[in-house]
Amino acid sequence: MGLSDGRVVGYLVADTSFYGHPFVWLVVVAAPFRRLGVATALIRHVESLFPNRKLFTSTNESNSASRRLMESLGFERSGWIDNLDADPEIIYVKRLASE
Repeated sequence: MGLSDGRVVGYLVADTSFYGHPFVWLVVVAAPFRRLGVATALIRHVESLFPNRKLFTSTNESNSASRRLMESLGFERSGWIDNLDADPEIIYVKRLASE
């Protein structure tokens, strides 16, 4: 959870239910606090919880802000899923340590 002056300004949902790998399912940051590093801090925290693992996430192809964030944090495109809705889902992976 991201905090500013004791207020929650962002949160992240992650677990290891994606084929046993950690997966970031959701990142939300309140509009006035976007582009201030809150999402980056939340994702970095999750990375610290899973050293020596592969971390996965996904976003809709049309979500350019999320795609830019993931790519700026070193996530690589791993594939996509069609037919969930009208917008393909892009899967990302980040290798947190050498394999």
